[in-house]
Amino acid sequence: MSEFSDIVEQTFGDLARLQGFEMVEHGRTSATFRSQVCEITFSHDDQRSFEVFVGIRLLNRDLGLDFSIDEIARATSVPMELRPQGYAAQGSEQARKLLERVTSILSIYGQPLLRGDSEAWASLIRQRDSDCIRYEEETSLRQSLQRADEAWKARDYAKVAALLRTVRHLLGKSDLAKLDYSEKQLPSPQNRH
Repeated sequence: MSEFSDIVEQTFGDLARLQGFEMVEHGRTSATFRSQVCEITFSHDDQRSFEVFVGIRLLNRDLGLDFSIDEIARATSVPMELRPQGYAAQGSEQARKLLERVTSILSIYGQPLLRGDSEAWASLIRQRDSDCIRYEEETSLRQSLQRADEAWKARDYAKVAALLRTVRHLLGKSDLAKLDYSEKQLPSPQNRH
């Protein structure tokens, strides 16, 4: 085994055996454990970003998804102070400390996932869906605000109003004021909400 696989075995091995996992693959920068329920992959980019990745996948369901430890932490309400503050590990000691924290999270908060509890997995999937929706909203808001700012500078109030109306529910006070002002500048039939 490689140094990274050894660290994974040392930090996760006891919990793995308790939960019925066995190591099914290991390489220089990765180790995979599998149970009857799920598969957990630990990997380490030891060349560029030095990031450690931990992904968990439910077996026997066609999800085809690995969920990250961050997603697990959010879905299971792990307190912020217990979550890793980053995933970069430039040496074996940093990797060990990070994997000890991850193992602790899985041991304390991830037991239902490791056992295959359907509600725990449904909560994780809902968390992913919520993250995707929030990301789409944030991206849409950023793009709309940028384009509206350009239109504002050009005093194209119709365009400002059209852009900001689509994201009204996400706007802060100053952007709502811009929207209100822009709508007031439009001819009467258009400035109605």
